[in-house]
Amino acid sequence: MTAKFTRINFFFLTITLPAVLSVQVKSNQHRYACGQRPINGIGVITSGQSTWPGQFPWHAGLYRTKGLGSEYICGGFIITDRFIVTAAHCTTAPNGYQIVPNGISVRLGMYELLSMTKNTQEHRVEKIYRHHNYTTSSYMHDIALLLLRTVVEFNDYIQPICLWEQEKYGPGEGLVGLVSGWGITEYDMLADKLKAARLPMVGVLECLESDRDLFSQAIFDGMFCAGLTNSTNVCNGDSGGAFAININGTWVARGIVSFTGLRDSSVTLCKTESLAGFVNIPRYVKWIEKMVNKDRFVAIEPLAHHSEKTTDSDATTSTMIVSSSSISEKSIEINHRSFVVRDRKYLILRFICLECAQYHSSSETESRELSYLAYVSRNFPFTRKIDCFAVLISERFLLARADCCSPTASQAAYSGESEM
Repeated sequence: MTAKFTRINFFFLTITLPAVLSVQVKSNQHRYACGQRPINGIGVITSGQSTWPGQFPWHAGLYRTKGLGSEYICGGFIITDRFIVTAAHCTTAPNGYQIVPNGISVRLGMYELLSMTKNTQEHRVEKIYRHHNYTTSSYMHDIALLLLRTVVEFNDYIQPICLWEQEKYGPGEGLVGLVSGWGITEYDMLADKLKAARLPMVGVLECLESDRDLFSQAIFDGMFCAGLTNSTNVCNGDSGGAFAININGTWVARGIVSFTGLRDSSVTLCKTESLAGFVNIPRYVKWIEKMVNKDRFVAIEPLAHHSEKTTDSDATTSTMIVSSSSISEKSIEINHRSFVVRDRKYLILRFICLECAQYHSSSETESRELSYLAYVSRNFPFTRKIDCFAVLISERFLLARADCCSPTASQAAYSGESEM
């Protein structure tokens, strides 16, 4: 027997809102600790009640481009200044096709679904990382990461949430979590303002007894059940949101809203008396870390881990490839080897880390590079003209004087050379 279920998101509201400019700002993820809520309210939130602006600063709204407007499809939550976590089925259209990255935008700092304020930011999506084991025919591995094109600027209304790590917080069973979203209300309409509900985690046996046909296909170590049977539940439009736990004042994402039962009718809406299935985040923390770190540097072996001593005995040189608009070739010859770089343009940088910029652990074989010296130059036949020196301050930026960069000259950045 096939269970009836709903992914809790296929209820689209088409809206047309003015675009909010999201400029590329400096990375500020270290300015804010995860799991904080700067704006506090009065009183205790009970099942299905309204919230206040800033109560869930990690919550995100996912919108699908449609004509000149957008349609709300799902929730999500912020984990870094470039990454949003959501349910994988939120990135799949009702016809089963995967939505392309430029077809999704993410709005942060939202409270009212149809109103954007000065505290709201909108970001386009650059890449979508769906879990490699996810399929549209299954409830399992329903998790995806959205890499944003632009950097999120944190403020009192926009904050990242922490991820539940079992080594740090324990197994996290039998807890009561707080979920938020603009999902379908008791009036079968999307909520106009962000709502929240407290839902207790439920054991496997109770989960199966509540709806064996539904949950027998979904129970594994990558999901857990939660909810109440008094019509307080997540519903269409809530998918992708965080199942958040407060640990000594720090908010931690324990799960992701994924699916619930379907009403006994032809309408594809959630069954409010049904328990809900949530993605078990501790099961996927390592995968999340792998995907997030994947875009910090271009991972091309063996260069990403290659290092060699320079003529200076106190310096170590490392070679890596970073994105650049000055290289037109699709492959780059390095040390007599060619590497395909997926239609993107790259620039070779050689980094040098002097003795004073290294951290040494108790083991003499371990060292951590903390900073890099570079210079920007123009190449001429048989010579090279150095325009200025620079310092590598992140995986994408060099810090240099403003008059260093010429708008017309073809420049390249170098570091790690003992002689110039």
